[in-house]
Amino acid sequence: MASGLQQFKNHLSYSQIADGMNAACENARRLVEDARILFDSQRYPSVVSFAILAIEDSGKTTILREMATARDGKALKAAWKSYRSHTKKNVAWILPDLVNNGARKLEEFDQISNPRGDHLELLDNLKQIGFYRDCLGKAHWSVPSEVIDEGTAILTQRHSLNQAARAAKPERWSGNTRNWTPAAVVTLNPERKEALVAMKVAA
Repeated sequence: MASGLQQFKNHLSYSQIADGMNAACENARRLVEDARILFDSQRYPSVVSFAILAIEDSGKTTILREMATARDGKALKAAWKSYRSHTKKNVAWILPDLVNNGARKLEEFDQISNPRGDHLELLDNLKQIGFYRDCLGKAHWSVPSEVIDEGTAILTQRHSLNQAARAAKPERWSGNTRNWTPAAVVTLNPERKEALVAMKVAA
């Protein structure tokens, strides 16, 4: 393999596209399972990174559908470029959040396809922070275990599981999904009401 991996870039039959979609879904499930195993070991930064990899593999199914309808070589080339782009595969991860925030009309979903939208880079950056140390901001060294906590790992893992299930059986998903954003403060005991009020005032 001295020449490296040779990536296929030509036309696929419908059967090959279906095989690719099934392979992407299977791999997304594997990555979700790997994230669960890492979560049980409290390896939260790696959980987030693996969960994001699962979201990306789930996103391949949409791009493969585009390949099935590509009208010419230019559209096919663009689809292959998207297939190999991390940010293009995770473009729809904000869809459940938009729906939970009231989006119902087509124009309310414009953010998904906005090429300047920060959501395109957010997951990729979070994945990198979960895997690597880096020098960020004003010469600050990031430490994955200090940046990513258990709550972030839980939400990212659940979202990746949801995305993998949606990609595997899109016909089963007609409605909204849950809101994956973390709750600010939750108390189970009424006597803590004063503490909650104090926290809101302090904020």
